[in-house]
Amino acid sequence: MAKQPELTLASLVFGKGFNSVSVLTFVWLLVFFFTQYDSLPEQVPVHYNGASEVDRWGGKSELFNLPVIGAALWISMTILEKYVHLYNYFKLTTESAKLYYENGR
Repeated sequence: MAKQPELTLASLVFGKGFNSVSVLTFVWLLVFFFTQYDSLPEQVPVHYNGASEVDRWGGKSELFNLPVIGAALWISMTILEKYVHLYNYFKLTTESAKLYYENGR
């Protein structure tokens, strides 16, 4: 497999704005979750089947997994955004690399 060209892309104000909104929303949701935790029922639905029916119930402590998963996804996507030349592109040329990288980011 041929080595992908590495380009330095300028940071986008649009992207930084979305990242800022994402972090602020995440923090707000965490604060809301922790302030409302005591009012949640002891058993909460944790999985739904294809017919939108609850097929697994769990303790409310299982809800702590959701922010962990969200943070892990956000961190991994932020890291991947820095290394767009490692993505698997189809028919990438030196001329089209910038366009592919910007769209991939």
